[in-house]
Amino acid sequence: MTVSCKDNGCGLGEDQLKAFLTKDTSYKDDLPISGIGKCKGAGRIQFFHRFSAISIDSTYCEGGNIIRRQMRYSDPQKQIDAGDFHSSSGSEDAIGTTITLDQFKESVRVRLAHGEGLSSLFSAMILKKQMLVAFLQRLVGFDSRLGDFEIKFLTRHWEAGEQSELLKRSDLPTVTTERVVEVEERDPATGDGLGTHQRFKLSHYQLDADQYDLPKNAIAFCAKSSPVKDVTPRYLRTRTEQNNPVGGFHHIVLIEGDYLDQRVNGQRDDFDNIPAEIPSGDMFSSEKLSYAAIYDVIDPMIAEMVAPAEWNKEEVLKEVTDQFGISEAMLQDTSTRIVYGEPAQAVAERVLKKYQERVIDETAEIFNLKEEIIKAEPDSEEFRAKINELSWKYTSSLKNFDMANLSQLIVRRAAIVQILDLACGKHLAMQAVADGSRRKDERIIHSIFFPMRKDSAEFADHDIWLLSEEYHYYDYIASDMPLANIVWNDGENVFESDIDQEFQKLLTKRADDNGGKRPDIALFSQEGSAIIVEFKAPGVSTDEHIGDLSEYAHLLAAKSGGKLRKFYGYLIGDTVNRLRLSGTWTPFPVGNGWFQSSPLLDPDTRKVLGETYFEILHFSDVIERAKKRIGVYQNKLKLNLQRDDR
Repeated sequence: MTVSCKDNGCGLGEDQLKAFLTKDTSYKDDLPISGIGKCKGAGRIQFFHRFSAISIDSTYCEGGNIIRRQMRYSDPQKQIDAGDFHSSSGSEDAIGTTITLDQFKESVRVRLAHGEGLSSLFSAMILKKQMLVAFLQRLVGFDSRLGDFEIKFLTRHWEAGEQSELLKRSDLPTVTTERVVEVEERDPATGDGLGTHQRFKLSHYQLDADQYDLPKNAIAFCAKSSPVKDVTPRYLRTRTEQNNPVGGFHHIVLIEGDYLDQRVNGQRDDFDNIPAEIPSGDMFSSEKLSYAAIYDVIDPMIAEMVAPAEWNKEEVLKEVTDQFGISEAMLQDTSTRIVYGEPAQAVAERVLKKYQERVIDETAEIFNLKEEIIKAEPDSEEFRAKINELSWKYTSSLKNFDMANLSQLIVRRAAIVQILDLACGKHLAMQAVADGSRRKDERIIHSIFFPMRKDSAEFADHDIWLLSEEYHYYDYIASDMPLANIVWNDGENVFESDIDQEFQKLLTKRADDNGGKRPDIALFSQEGSAIIVEFKAPGVSTDEHIGDLSEYAHLLAAKSGGKLRKFYGYLIGDTVNRLRLSGTWTPFPVGNGWFQSSPLLDPDTRKVLGETYFEILHFSDVIERAKKRIGVYQNKLKLNLQRDDR
């Protein structure tokens, strides 16, 4: 394959030759060549990576003379200098320059073509489309200089013949929307302006896909009339969106400004000295502008430009609220916008990150104030002033502390409920076991509530709140652990030393999969109450295990020496035979659960040993209750914000 490009410009004169031979782009910008400061070089070295030979044939006018200048490079030559150019007399009708690339490297062809014919990759039509995107900003920006231009794309194939396409001034689209915005850098902690103001122009071209069959969408920061930094993935998240029409249109958004022109690097492929964000309190930030500040202004505008008409922001907001507990008021409080293509999780993460950053900054300030107070003299006026400053600072920070902590709590609990829901439906990845393999559904569900073979003395991060919030505050929780070693705060053992052996005797009578275990989870309070939790794997009927709760209660009462007198028991599964629920079992008004309350009587003497309250619950009821409690937190969060706003 051979590629050549020919123009009818001024030719490769002395100044142009110096620019060609100079590697320093910033130096070239200052050369006395019209328009060079607004150009982006193709990169001579890029040619050599792909072709083994390059030739230049240029005719130009100098001092009334027509000069033809030629150069031929081929491997293994390593460098081009002025001596490689040869001059002779030329013809006036040949003024212009032709650059020809020859001897296309086989290694590049294999990497580029992927088995596809080069004639299709470099067809006249494809070249025209690519050039329209690549040069759109320059063609539009140089409108007054270029006039009624034409760019002709001509391909010749040894078998398919010749194809040609023409890119003309009339092919250029008109700008759909043009916005000029002012960006100011602000301190992320205080919101105070840092004195840096810059103006940017956003030019949006919305192109009908039927008329402009472009290979991709393009959103880019530009400098000196060329796209420099592509940011399309920030606004169109998937490759499908990036490479195809969105809502029937291709989108090209060009972001320009003097600030970008001043900071483009020498290679014109990125920007220097534009930080991602400026830390709070940076004393050297008065002349800087961060990407964060720029994005904060342009994001909603670009999202509005490229979002399809059918996109509904309210649907994303509902998902953010329902799934992660982030209210609309929290979005407003943190100045967080929902933009097209951003998933709910990413929105929630941005909100929580902002609250966490506030908490960290304010905690540091409070710590510094405390340090100053320690050094102050109590009989001085400074001491009282610092105390007042600390109290006001702490009071003003409470909202952010509460919001961050409560938001994290809601997000975590929402995730736990979702996992429990999946586990109860046998939809977790680890529950996809082969036929005949032993299932561990009950063990998985048990571990979600509280890790197995652990107790609250060594493991505080549990989720027993799924049953009831107050159970979080019980003095001791055992999950399939020996009970003989449980002591109150005064060191007194709760149970007789043989309680675990007695449980073993009781459990040897049971033939189900839980044989040999203690109660799945047991919770104890110094006020004399115990909670017994038994899980049954999906498909196991809970009514067959009602007697287990009563036996557990009798044994705990006997072996505690009267310390425990109130027993709450839960049988949790997904199946129950209601015909076997006789006596005092009463269905809940809502859901699939049943409850029973009765005295715990000695089977021989009929002496009252305590009271029992038992529930048979479906996993779906536990999940629904938990979701309602999360909803209460969400409403509380919203009310707190509204109250603060007032």
